[in-house]
Amino acid sequence: MSTPAAPGSPRTGHAGGFVVAGPRGDQFIIFQISVALEHQGTGAGGVLMHTALEAGRRLGCRQAALTTFRDIAWNAPWYRRFGFEIVEEADLSPALAHLRDKEAALGFDMSQRCAMTVDLRA
Repeated sequence: MSTPAAPGSPRTGHAGGFVVAGPRGDQFIIFQISVALEHQGTGAGGVLMHTALEAGRRLGCRQAALTTFRDIAWNAPWYRRFGFEIVEEADLSPALAHLRDKEAALGFDMSQRCAMTVDLRA
């Protein structure tokens, strides 16, 4: 799934942001969400997140899930505003464990990363 940010981009044909997400088992994995610099602070990221969560619900997924940095303000703290909670390593789904393994192989400092989920049935 790829969804453009809110309309009203300052340049015709310019996407204000995007989200890349899709189902993996009963989870809707959000692989990436990004907002162009000129759209940051406008609510475009929230529009993208709400759109992604609704897509997961429509597909019948039980949870939305993602991996992110723990302490960067626009990462884990931002996702908490949408109901996401950190998942402990022992409780990772196969899809999230696979993502974490890929991040480790890419050289990410895993002590700075976390997996998060939110219940889509609420």
